[in-house]
Amino acid sequence: MANLWWVHNDPKIWGDPDQFRPERHLDEDGRFVKSRYVIPFAVGSRRCLGELLARDLCFLFWAFFLQKFTFESDPLSGIPTMEKDPRSMVDGPFHFMVRIKSRD
Repeated sequence: MANLWWVHNDPKIWGDPDQFRPERHLDEDGRFVKSRYVIPFAVGSRRCLGELLARDLCFLFWAFFLQKFTFESDPLSGIPTMEKDPRSMVDGPFHFMVRIKSRD
């Protein structure tokens, strides 16, 4: 089984993998750039069977919310950073606040 944690946290590829910097996946014009180093559903014979369903459902979920609401970072909580949890294979962001406003 592939070590997905290392693939997504290799400092040779990401420089500072502990920092939340989504702009590292954007080009100069702000468009998304696909990376062969981002493999959340694994690869090969161990690939997740539910990948297509998960991608479709995520798209529908976020499309609905982005049509109905605007999301803003809370100025008091700042931009989240990633925390290390030695009990987990997956890092997660520290708690932070988001303001969600209805577009209606």
